[in-house]
Amino acid sequence: MVHKINPMIEKQYVIIQAGGRGTRMEMLTKHKPKALLPFGDKTLIQNIADEYPPGTEFIVISDYLHEVLSAYLFSVLNEYNWTVIPVANTTPAATGTCAGVKEALQYIPANHPFTIRWCDVLTDLPTRTSSCKGIEVFLTDKPCRKLWVNGRIENAPEFKQSCNGICGIFVISDKSLLDGIPESGEFTDFLQTKTEYIVTTQLSEIVELGTIEQYSAATHQCIFASKNNNIAIIGDYVVKRATKPEFNERLRDETEWYRVVSHKVKGVVDLWHDETQNECNC
Repeated sequence: MVHKINPMIEKQYVIIQAGGRGTRMEMLTKHKPKALLPFGDKTLIQNIADEYPPGTEFIVISDYLHEVLSAYLFSVLNEYNWTVIPVANTTPAATGTCAGVKEALQYIPANHPFTIRWCDVLTDLPTRTSSCKGIEVFLTDKPCRKLWVNGRIENAPEFKQSCNGICGIFVISDKSLLDGIPESGEFTDFLQTKTEYIVTTQLSEIVELGTIEQYSAATHQCIFASKNNNIAIIGDYVVKRATKPEFNERLRDETEWYRVVSHKVKGVVDLWHDETQNECNC
């Protein structure tokens, strides 16, 4: 069973696996790690962080464009508690979703539950932890690469939809359950050696954003985000919003630049700047 945790009683720890190259996102991750892609008015990693109460400790495993991700977390999202583990600096040969997990476990207290999750899976599930002594694996009816079948983890045939898809969110009651985790390889393959400790919970609401097709279907309005602003298509308008009030002056200058340029090119740009909303509309 799962129950809602009281954030005033028990501190939470979350390991976010954000080290992949995001190749299935194609051009969207050419200049930024997958965790910084926008979803709504936030990046993926901020959406995850906001699922948890203030004071939660986030241990982020980073590799591809590590410097970009770190700069974003410690400047734009500096109100959260981040520890970033650069996989290339600790285990240069590490690959797969196991990469960096061994190092991340050093930041988890003994005998304390924690979560491991992929950076491209979102859910509106209330902040929870497992009440069982084991490894809680969350399942979804969305297409996944791995399935839970008759007490075993199996490869999904052709990425097909199943009610037993392993969605990439795991709650572990104690880090000793992950003793022996390799530095490389797939985390779900490692869990196959721990099936006696696994319990499963079905999630009804989840957003999988692991491929460009899934991402495009879920975020057809959001097209770009940076540490200063994000852009969305709303109706007939392109709306650029400052991510923080201190970026508003830069956005105001950009608005004026667009206004000047619009008089020098063919066509008319209907554009205004709304300081109260920290946004530029055109």
